Amino acid sequence: MLNNLSKQRKKILLFFILLLITYLIRIPFLPEKISFNNDAVIYSKNIEKDFFSQSYDVHMPGYISYIYLGRFFYSFTDNTIIIQHLINIILIGLIICFLFQFLNKLGFPLLESFCFSLLFSFNNVLLLGTVTGGNRMFLALCSILLMSVAYEIMVNNKAKWLLLYALLYAFFIGFRQDISFYFFPLYILVMIYSKDLKWMIYSLLIFTGICLTWFIPLVLEYGGFFSYFHILRNYETIQDSSFLFSGFSLSPIINIIRIFIYLFNTLLFILPLFFISKKDQQSADHKIIQLLAFAFFPPFIFQLLVHNGNFVQLAAFLPPVFIYLLLKFRLKTIRRKIGIVLILALLFFQFYGIKMFPNPTNFYKKAFNIIWLQYSYDGVQSEKTLRLKMLTE
Repeated sequence: MLNNLSKQRKKILLFFILLLITYLIRIPFLPEKISFNNDAVIYSKNIEKDFFSQSYDVHMPGYISYIYLGRFFYSFTDNTIIIQHLINIILIGLIICFLFQFLNKLGFPLLESFCFSLLFSFNNVLLLGTVTGGNRMFLALCSILLMSVAYEIMVNNKAKWLLLYALLYAFFIGFRQDISFYFFPLYILVMIYSKDLKWMIYSLLIFTGICLTWFIPLVLEYGGFFSYFHILRNYETIQDSSFLFSGFSLSPIINIIRIFIYLFNTLLFILPLFFISKKDQQSADHKIIQLLAFAFFPPFIFQLLVHNGNFVQLAAFLPPVFIYLLLKFRLKTIRRKIGIVLILALLFFQFYGIKMFPNPTNFYKKAFNIIWLQYSYDGVQSEKTLRLKMLTE
């Protein structure tokens, strides 16, 4: 039946099927409570407050655009849990659809773009990030959108798209201020590729203007410029778990180990898929490799040195590493198509399935659970896990 449809209609059909599956594996399992995520509780309390009430107390650096978006939805419903779920459900739809579009732009056929987007939607980062509240899904959406715009600038020589990059970059920083560090090197790279001083200047003006639209309300919510920076300067939340602030102590070392465990866990089943495709590796355009490297390493290094150990933070640099792996792989054989189906089944079972060792005390059983499942939202705790089945019990 698909063969009788035009390419555009096939694309629209696959697009809606992708959305349907993405939502079906999430919406029925959205938890009624998200108090296990401390950040989500803080967001809920501040969403309920009035503008400029002098009682804004979101943890630094403020996440003002997220709170304001929540307050917009609060005018329609006073259930802040529903509001956070709604925002993340919208975000996951945009993430998967823009990834599908970007993969197609990179030269993947429609069916492959569909399969790989579905595979990406099953990873633990996006599954947990969607159902546990909070604003970290903006990291994945920002990453994919900025890479897509950078592709147009670097590969298709569309210098004017630098304006769109600046607009999106500044817009997303309002939701997650750490994005300012993550994608600044890529911003410099696309400026170099644009080779046009006029568009560089315009993009910087747009970037500054958009940033001011959220930065001014942010400092006003904290009581003014000096009050905001006084709080920021004395903020100690990440100082005990960051190499940059606490040096080579045990806490940051453990958190960094967790980053690699989480990344391995996220790619656990798909890595063999790419190893068996080694014989078919094709040399990717060096511009695309540059793009992926500049989208991956800055957030990865920031996570290692500054804000390490947070599982869903991987959403910032998972898309470029995932796409890099895909560049080495094509679904050319029945064996590989069957492999994709089996991997999707295993990922589904990993997240929804039976716990291997309930409440383990043995170190090796704990280690197995950590690799096979994903313990807790923001750390490794032997007594609970945040798989969807557990969340709904």
